[in-house]
Amino acid sequence: MIFLNNISFVYILLFIVAFNLLQRFTSSKTLLNLALLGGSLLILNLLTGLSSLGILLGVSALTFWAGRFLSRKQEGAQHWMLVFIGILIGLFVVKNYSIAELSLLSRIGLSYILFRLIHFLVDSSRKQIKNYDLLSFLNYILFFPTFLAGPIDDYNNFNYWIKQHRRTYRTQLAKAGLFRIFVGIIKKFLFVPIIISYATDFSLFADNDMWQGQLVGSLFLYSAYILFDFSGYSDMAIGTAYLMGIRTPENFDNPYFSRNLSTFWKKWHMTFSNFLFKYVFKPIVTGLSKRMPNAPRLPVSFVGYLLTFTICGIWHGNTLNFIYWGLWHALGLIGFKLWDKYLRGNYQQFLGGAVTKKIHDAAGILVTFLFVTLGWFFFHYSSNQIGLIGNNLLHSNAKELQVTPVQMGALHGFKVTFPATAETLDIEYASAKSDSVSKIHGTPKSEDNSYYLFPAEQEKELYEIKARTTPSEPWQTQLVYLQLRAHEPSDLQQYFFGPPAVMTTLKGNNDHVFLQLLAPELQQQQIEAKAEHIPKYGWAIGVYYLPNPQAKVAIDLRPAGGEWKNYVPNRDGQYAFMHLHGNITFEGESRHLAPGEYEVRMRYVITSTLQSDWFYSTVQIPDYDGD
Repeated sequence: MIFLNNISFVYILLFIVAFNLLQRFTSSKTLLNLALLGGSLLILNLLTGLSSLGILLGVSALTFWAGRFLSRKQEGAQHWMLVFIGILIGLFVVKNYSIAELSLLSRIGLSYILFRLIHFLVDSSRKQIKNYDLLSFLNYILFFPTFLAGPIDDYNNFNYWIKQHRRTYRTQLAKAGLFRIFVGIIKKFLFVPIIISYATDFSLFADNDMWQGQLVGSLFLYSAYILFDFSGYSDMAIGTAYLMGIRTPENFDNPYFSRNLSTFWKKWHMTFSNFLFKYVFKPIVTGLSKRMPNAPRLPVSFVGYLLTFTICGIWHGNTLNFIYWGLWHALGLIGFKLWDKYLRGNYQQFLGGAVTKKIHDAAGILVTFLFVTLGWFFFHYSSNQIGLIGNNLLHSNAKELQVTPVQMGALHGFKVTFPATAETLDIEYASAKSDSVSKIHGTPKSEDNSYYLFPAEQEKELYEIKARTTPSEPWQTQLVYLQLRAHEPSDLQQYFFGPPAVMTTLKGNNDHVFLQLLAPELQQQQIEAKAEHIPKYGWAIGVYYLPNPQAKVAIDLRPAGGEWKNYVPNRDGQYAFMHLHGNITFEGESRHLAPGEYEVRMRYVITSTLQSDWFYSTVQIPDYDGD
C-alpha cells in the first residue's frame, strides 16, 4: 500500500516538505490546488498506471459537472441523480467483479472513489454542496493519503480545509499529524507483523493438541490484527493529511470497547459506517416508511439492516462469505434492537448501584467483542473453508492424529502420524477448494506410524485429513493448511506463541510410505494410443494422457514382444499428449513408424525414487508399401 513502499515513502516525504514550503511563499488557492493534484498523481502513479489515473480524472470531471447540473435542477433532480449513480455503480461492478476486463482501469481505490462520487451526487441533488471548484473536487477524489482505504471525507469539509491558511493552526495540525503517524507505524509495523501469521493461519500453533483451540486463538488474534492493520493505516493517512493542513475525519474510536453492537458500528470504520447510514440505511427506511405508512417502525428498520449489511458484505468482496458476514451483523443489530425495546427496561430494574452498572457495562463490552470476533470468522474464511470447518467442529482427536508440514524438492505436503492398531488403515483428505475427496483405504501399517501426502494442487489451502483403523471406528480429523514454505517466527513470535511447527525436509528414499503423489484421477489414468498420419512426417503414434504440472512424464515404446526403449524420459507434465515418430522414409515423408503392433507405456515422475505406476496401451500402425 501507499505508505508501505520505500519509494512511495520518499516521494511522500519530499512532497510534504515541498508543499509546506510552497504554502509559505504563496496564498494562491489555484496554485496550491494544482501542486496538490500534481503531487497526488505523481505518488499514485507508483501504484497504478497513468492510463488508470487519466480515466479516473475523466470520470471525476464528468461527475463534477453532473453534480453542478443536479444542484441547478429544481425538478427531477432525484431521478437524474439515480441515473448518474447507476452508471457509476455499473462501472464499479463491471470492473471489480470481473464481468468484463477493462485493462486500462486498475481496481486500486475504486471502492472509496465510488463512495466519494456518490456522496457528491447525492449532496448536490439535495443542494448541500457549498462551493463548486473543479480543482478542489479532483483533489478531493485523488487525495493520496486517503485514496486507497479512507477515511471517507465529504467534499465540503475537504474544500474548507484545503483553503485554510492559518499558520498557527497548521502548526498544531502538524504536531498532531506526526504523533498520529508514529501511532500508525507502531500498529502497522510492530504489532501487525507479530500476529498476522497466526491470525490468518491457525495451523501454525505447534503446541495445541486440538485444532479447534488453534482456531479460537487465531480468531482472537485476527480481531486484533484487523484493528491494528486498518486503524494503523488510517492513523498514517490522517497524520499525513494533517501535515498538509487538511483535517480529515476520524475513522476508529476504540471500537472493541463498545457496550453494544450499535455503538460498535459508530466507532468502527466510522466514515464508512456513516456513509452506509446516510446513503443506504436511511433512504431505505425512509422510502419504505413512505410506501407503507402504517407499517411498524421496528420491522422497517430490520429490513433496512438486512439490505444495508448485505450491500456492505457485497462491497467488501464478491464471494458468499462476505454476505454471511454482513448478515451476521444485520442479525446482531436486529437482536440488539429487540433487546433494547422489549427487555432492557425490565432488566435495568434489577440494576442498582455503581458497581452493578460497571459489571453490566463490562458484560456488554465482552459480549459485543465476542460477537464481532466470531463475525470475523465469516470475513476471513471462504465459504468452502467455512463449510469444512463447520462440518468438523465436533470431530477431532488430535492427540492420536498428528499432521505436520513436509517438503521434498519443490513439492510440499503433509506428514500424517497415526498409531494404527491393525495391519491396515484408511486415510482420506480433501481441500476446501475441491469438492472431491481423496480416499486411500487399506494402506499397510508403517513401522513408525508415519505416512506422507503430496497433493497435486500445490497452493496454500485448508485441508481436512482423516484417519481410522477400521470402518467401524470413528474418523480422527485434523484441519491444517498446506504450507508452501517453512514458518520462521521471530523471537517475539516465539515468545508469545511458542516454537514453530517445524517443516520436515525429505529426500524421497524408499523408507517413506508415500500415500498420495498425484491426484486420484491421475493414479487411475489409462493412456490412449492412436495411430495417426501426420502430413510431411508420416505415420506416428499419438499418446494422450491427463496433464500434471507437478511432474515429468516418461514414455517408453516397443514393438509387440520386443524390448522397451525410452522414447522420452522427462517430458513436461503440463502437456496432455505426445507424438511418437519413427525413421522410415516413404514417399518423401521421413518419420514413419514401421507397420505393425506397438506397445506404449507412460508414467509420472516426481523424483528418481518417487514415480507413479506405468500405464499401458497398444496400437496398430497400418501396412503401407515401403522399403
